[in-house]
Amino acid sequence: MRNFRSFRALRTLIFSLSIGACANLSLAQGVCLPSRGPAYLDGDDQAKTSVVVFVHGVLSDAVGAWSYDSVTSWPCMLRKEPVFTSSNIYLYAYDSVALGPNPSIDKVARQLIKDMFADQVLRHAHVSIVVHSMGGLVLSRALLLMERDQSLKNYISRIKLVQFYGTPGGGAAIARTASYWSNNPQISGMQPGDGNSLTQAWKAVKWPFSWYCYAEGKRTGWIWPFSTLVVPQESASAFCRDRPAAFEVLERSDHLSMVKPESLQAPPHRALFRNFVGCVADQIATGNIPSLAGTADGKEFLRLISDLREKLSDRSDAGRVMQQPAVEAKLYQAGWGQQYLLPKDPRESQLLDTEYDRLGGRVFASEFVKIIGPKAELVRPIWIGFINVLERRVRDGRITELRSKWKDAGIVADGDYAIEVELPEFGRAFLIGGMLRVQDSKPQARLKGLLILPLSPRKCQ
Repeated sequence: MRNFRSFRALRTLIFSLSIGACANLSLAQGVCLPSRGPAYLDGDDQAKTSVVVFVHGVLSDAVGAWSYDSVTSWPCMLRKEPVFTSSNIYLYAYDSVALGPNPSIDKVARQLIKDMFADQVLRHAHVSIVVHSMGGLVLSRALLLMERDQSLKNYISRIKLVQFYGTPGGGAAIARTASYWSNNPQISGMQPGDGNSLTQAWKAVKWPFSWYCYAEGKRTGWIWPFSTLVVPQESASAFCRDRPAAFEVLERSDHLSMVKPESLQAPPHRALFRNFVGCVADQIATGNIPSLAGTADGKEFLRLISDLREKLSDRSDAGRVMQQPAVEAKLYQAGWGQQYLLPKDPRESQLLDTEYDRLGGRVFASEFVKIIGPKAELVRPIWIGFINVLERRVRDGRITELRSKWKDAGIVADGDYAIEVELPEFGRAFLIGGMLRVQDSKPQARLKGLLILPLSPRKCQ
């Protein structure tokens, strides 16, 4: 019975893999992804010093492996993420079918090295690599081969980050069942126990880069008991066993969806973003976005913040009574029906999409006082600029998504301002403001919302 269930689970998994690989063929005919790797997405821009490499897993390819649907692909999504604008994107591919000739994992690893040199991937000073499932075994073998070759060893220092998603460092039991009906040597090379020597060799090297391991939190398949954890957590954590802070379970993802994020807010992508910012982005030269604090409008916003800080810092009974009117006086006075942006809970991380309330002015003023009032003396302006360049300042694609939604809802315009302020208790905070000119043409600052980014990139492990 156990073998029967394993076979049924395997059949469900293979069918799911086939759907994932075939349902996205339209991407191959579009302008975003090549029909087959190894290849760069949109070509190799020689001016870019960073590259993100994607290596798919068994029974997959460079298109279907990363595609959420026919129009949403993870490599393409990186083009919407400002922090990756200085990075080329390289999609690696190799033959991997259930029945037919296939290279072994070792042969794929050796070919990966050759192709990365042939395509000048390792000319980049900052190399980040995203691997899925067996692709992680391919990469680890390739890096071990390079580490043992004195002519190649120095190139490893150009690698800054490796993201292992569902890599069976300790093998996968489902591979044992699959080997009965498939002659693919890649599958037989993932049986439990086969990876022990590889993980030991990996841990014996003092790698100059940072790496992270992610495990699936959901079973793959449609119906229990014919669904399965393709790579158990113990196996997925094998390369990070001595680095527990670098291991994470993606609770809402199965083995396939863990590399098919549906948006820039999806946990698999946030994990890559967080580690890229912490380990790579600061090393890449980028242009500075100047502050508009010295302009007339910028000075008006500085007066606004100074005035609010003074009003909200008054702890006397009379001062507390005046706190809300002080905020209300700075709001857009055309009518209290105007909507304002405020997070439901500034301490929660999942608040950057539907979790932003659109409040009336009086309610916004009351909630704003509750959040800012107790820490008003700590509020210090850092930068002022137009909201349409905010994502270049923060380099976070969530800002792009939010700004588009807020514009469509008529809440903000590109000519509005974002004022970055220190708000230590919550994270990176921005006051969203607009300018209202009164009859004497004197500019008057007004508030339209509060944006908080509580998910600060963690330090590189």
